[in-house]
Amino acid sequence: VLALLASAADRMQLYLDAFGLTQARVYATALMLWLGVVFVWASATLLRDRSRLFATGALLSAWAALLTLHLVNPDARVAGTNLARAQAGRP
Repeated sequence: VLALLASAADRMQLYLDAFGLTQARVYATALMLWLGVVFVWASATLLRDRSRLFATGALLSAWAALLTLHLVNPDARVAGTNLARAQAGRP
């Protein structure tokens, strides 16, 4: 699963280089990163029979991802990235 997420992230980088940033790409990237964190956390807890710890960590990581998205301000990030692309002469 982590290899699949790495492949998806690489493909997302190709989309960003070719077409620029959109809100959908920001949220898709955030979801990929969060899923990566959850799968690493799952391997650290569930394989050691600590299911209660997994549930708590997964929930806390989801809240942390939402808080990070709020602090990053995806709209401003999209606008800034695309304006920088336009100033550099890229479509």
